[in-house]
Amino acid sequence: MRRLESRINDEVENIGLLGGHVSAEDVFTFIGIEGGGMNSLNCYGDGGVAHLRAKFHRDVNLLNEEQNIRKAVRHIDELYQAFGIYGDIRIIAAAYNAGEKTIKEIIGDLQKEGKQIKYENIAKHGEMPKITRGYVDRLGKFRSKMDRERLFVYDAGTNSVKYIGPEEGIPFTLPKLPPKKTL
Repeated sequence: MRRLESRINDEVENIGLLGGHVSAEDVFTFIGIEGGGMNSLNCYGDGGVAHLRAKFHRDVNLLNEEQNIRKAVRHIDELYQAFGIYGDIRIIAAAYNAGEKTIKEIIGDLQKEGKQIKYENIAKHGEMPKITRGYVDRLGKFRSKMDRERLFVYDAGTNSVKYIGPEEGIPFTLPKLPPKKTL
């Protein structure tokens, strides 16, 4: 866990030097929700610690933790630049999960309908994948768990995340997810 923390902090610092705006806390949250820090691939070839989609990130070895985290930090920073104007981390999380194109199309539809661009309206849109709504819900639960158990502390001054527990070697558990439905 400390290695993951260190890599995330290093990449966030590097992108900050390049003018990026992503926070280490947000990167850690997205990675925690996606795969809980497990370095593996799913049946579609998506994966790595940040659970990147293979079809969009062909330029990295997804199982190379360093490349995976670097790509995730840069991707999340791009999403901040595209969606940060709406002031809601849930919109950025939805774009990370559903894809930037999907969320841009939904926002375009909402603008045509004269609706306010806020996460609640995006979530209600018919094109919003159900799995993405679940992902964004887990974001809130994950952050609450982090705050409640104080597993990680975010330092805004250094824009870094520090792992403070549980003891090294004890696995960090994510909120329980409902079982996947089979067809």
